[in-house]
Amino acid sequence: MHSEMAQCDAPPEHIAFFCEVAPTTGGATPIIHSHLVAAYLREKHPALAEKLKALGVRYVRVMPEETDSTSALGKSWRISLGVKTREEAEEKLRASETEFEWLPGNFLRTVSRVGPALVVDERSGNEVFFTAAETTLNHAPSGLDKNGVQRPVKAIIFGDNTELSAEACAALSEVGD
Repeated sequence: MHSEMAQCDAPPEHIAFFCEVAPTTGGATPIIHSHLVAAYLREKHPALAEKLKALGVRYVRVMPEETDSTSALGKSWRISLGVKTREEAEEKLRASETEFEWLPGNFLRTVSRVGPALVVDERSGNEVFFTAAETTLNHAPSGLDKNGVQRPVKAIIFGDNTELSAEACAALSEVGD
C-alpha cells in the first residue's frame, strides 16, 4: 500500500491506471480510501498518528551511479534526476531543497525536505493517510547492509530526522496489511 507520488513536491490531483496487455489471470489493482487508512491508524496507533501529523516525513534515497537491473531500488541517480553529471545532479537537488551527500562508489544519498504524512482532504474534510509508507519497512536509511556494503535504498524518516522505530515500522506494516 502506498499513496502514489506522495513524495513529490506537487502531487497530481488525479492518477489513471492503464494496462496495454491484460494478464491472463489476476491483474486487479486494489484501491483503498486513504481516509479509512488514517482512521485505522488513529484508532490502533494514536501515538504514531500524532507523531506523523506533527513531524511529517522525509524521504531518503540511496542511488547508484548506474542502474542495477537486479534491484527494484536500483535506478541510477542519473535516470532518477534526469541528469548526466554530478554537477547537474547537485544543481537540481539544491533547487528542490533536497539534502544530499556523495557516498563511496559514487552512490548518491538524498533526503527530501519535510512533507506531510497525514493531511486533510479539502473536498471531503477527511483526514487522509498520505505517505509512501511501503518504502519504510525493509531498509535502513543509511543504505549499508549487514556487511557494510552500500546498497540502493528507499526509506522514510520522521521530519525531525529520527529513524522510525521497530514499533513504528510494525504499526505501518499492520496498517498496510
